[in-house]
Amino acid sequence: MSDWNEVPLGEIGLPGSAGFATGPFGSAVSSKTFAASGTPMIRGSNLSEDVSKRLVETEYVFLPDHIVQRFGRSIAKRGDLVFTCWGTIGQVGFIDKSSKFEKYLVSNKQMRMTPDPSRVDSRFLYYALSDRRMIDYVKSEAIGSSVPGFNLGQLKSLIVRVPELPEQRAIAAALGALDDKIAANAKLATVADELIRALFQRACGSARDHVRIDSLVSTVRDQVAPDGSGGVYVGLEHVPRHLMWLTDSGSAADVTSAKLRFGRGDILFGKLRPYFHKVSVAPSSGICSTDILVLRAKEPELAGFALAALSSDEVVAMVTASSEGTRMPRASWKDLAAAEISWPGDAPAREFSSRVASLRDLVQARLRENEQLAATRDALLPALMSGRLTVRDAEAAIGDLRPTQINAGSSKELV
Repeated sequence: MSDWNEVPLGEIGLPGSAGFATGPFGSAVSSKTFAASGTPMIRGSNLSEDVSKRLVETEYVFLPDHIVQRFGRSIAKRGDLVFTCWGTIGQVGFIDKSSKFEKYLVSNKQMRMTPDPSRVDSRFLYYALSDRRMIDYVKSEAIGSSVPGFNLGQLKSLIVRVPELPEQRAIAAALGALDDKIAANAKLATVADELIRALFQRACGSARDHVRIDSLVSTVRDQVAPDGSGGVYVGLEHVPRHLMWLTDSGSAADVTSAKLRFGRGDILFGKLRPYFHKVSVAPSSGICSTDILVLRAKEPELAGFALAALSSDEVVAMVTASSEGTRMPRASWKDLAAAEISWPGDAPAREFSSRVASLRDLVQARLRENEQLAATRDALLPALMSGRLTVRDAEAAIGDLRPTQINAGSSKELV
């Protein structure tokens, strides 16, 4: 193992504003300047403490080119790192080859760093700064009382341990193999979701008959009191928007109020602010928030059809239109039950449902694999960054996970 040196970030970034910059002043960019297209802006919602999410590429706002040109120093490109300086500090983003856009503008609450490629590998540095110990240290150094902050001077003074460049690249490649596999599995889940929606539209597009939702599913109202026994808990915050697959959960041990019990294969329909389109199938049993409707297929052979119907834009729009409340609209089972959808006929519906079930099983297996991969990465990251574990040992634990093999295998499974 080569020697590791402790260096401040300010010494391994490009000099001056080419290496470090903050976003434009808040008064210079506002909602009045947002556009339907252009350069996306990185805000706090686009960053995360989850090391596998280098950027959260959703809910971007865009700025037209003539405005972006005024803030060249605040543009982030591939190879750059982005940090939160006000609010949820500790978050780190990394713009790499998989990012959706070539360039981004950082907001006034973010900072941009361009590493010096002759001194440090950008991906290695991203992993070093995503180490939980580093995140906790940044949070402990927060300035400000009501809103925590971490300024540009503090960022430049932040000490990191780095080996020689070849070892940096080897460490980044080892950890990157795990994250690339996680990303490939997540992409497969997204593609499967899109495929099911397209197949559902095709199956029902020319159908003349209609059925009510309550002919397909019933609501489950099995209320349970917290007992501290553990297990899976799903709150609205865990249900993704416009995705049929549940990708996150909490612990039932932390629950302090009555919840609803659900089983594997049940459909969880977010009834609070239904326009957020939070509808996912449960991969296992557990308990959930009472702001979620637990729905169970009346016929298991039609469970896939029911999932596609309930998560369709049409059903969500119908329920949203009938929901009650202004600031916090809430859907009801009564309104959802009465919603009508196109019915292609019994045999086509069952055939479609069988295809959905196969895709569901594939996706859920890949998402379970992601949990194992993330646990392996989280165990290896601090050991590699401290020098306690060699790259060779890490590679033996990871195995051969080359992205080309991963992507080829993932795409074929959906055909």
